[in-house]
Amino acid sequence: GCRGEHQSDNEMNPEYEPYTPQIRLSNLKMLATKFQRALVKGQLCVKINPDSNVRPVRWLWEDAEGDEVNPLSMKGEDFKKQLALMFDGLREGHEPYRYLATHAANAFLATGSPLLVEAVQSLVLPIKLALQTYEPHLVGHMLVMLQKLIKAHPGVLPALLPHIKLLLPYMALFRPRNHVLRLPPPFCLPPAGSFTGRGDAPESGGRSCGVCGAPVDKEYDSRQAVSKAKALRAKNANLDHVHAMPQQVVRHPTKGRASKKHYLSDVINETLDLLVHRGGPQALAIVQNYIPRYCYFDPKD
Repeated sequence: GCRGEHQSDNEMNPEYEPYTPQIRLSNLKMLATKFQRALVKGQLCVKINPDSNVRPVRWLWEDAEGDEVNPLSMKGEDFKKQLALMFDGLREGHEPYRYLATHAANAFLATGSPLLVEAVQSLVLPIKLALQTYEPHLVGHMLVMLQKLIKAHPGVLPALLPHIKLLLPYMALFRPRNHVLRLPPPFCLPPAGSFTGRGDAPESGGRSCGVCGAPVDKEYDSRQAVSKAKALRAKNANLDHVHAMPQQVVRHPTKGRASKKHYLSDVINETLDLLVHRGGPQALAIVQNYIPRYCYFDPKD
């Protein structure tokens, strides 16, 4: 908005463009993930298996004997590096990238390896970046994966506890909001608010996502609707009831994607309960420092 009085002459001036979520995340270099760059460079150890829903991913690496290298047989440094890339891919706004990262991360967590404890420090930043998108579906999905990470090995939470204060402000922000989610998300999501595509949003032509077909520039469409409404009111002064209706994005689930209905506040409370249940009084003190109204009730009582 304008600082001070509104100046109509600057409405179409690009220097006075409003600060949108796309600009914010672009400045923070959050639109392009390390997972995406590694996928383009061929550095990932996994790819989608289109022939099977039972084994949705296929492992690409082989050892000296020609055997498949999976998370159970992966070396320590490779394990930690690949797991960090998978968690970074969980904030991908598009399918099938997030689908690939989710199933690969689940395979790493299912090992229950002690390497998960060593990898915790490198996972804090990807988790925080996913929460910083402020997209409810991405936030809820990352919190579900965080629960799986904590349950995967007993030593994960003690290693995560010094860093948990970096994640709690975002949980406190979303905790009072009762968003209805489908997790894991079976459709493309806008990682930058109303912007749903990659790169710069086009101002003309086919303004739709090349992956899912959803509109990519709702701000442009809203400006067009406002200009049309003004033109109609200028022609006929009696049309005061004509308003520019915001465009509604209809998300169509991808075929073959299983998901369940969740409420974001419930997901956050489950995550906090898990932190306090396994972290003890120290975790409770940290949580209540950022969320004073949080109360924990032990199931045994």
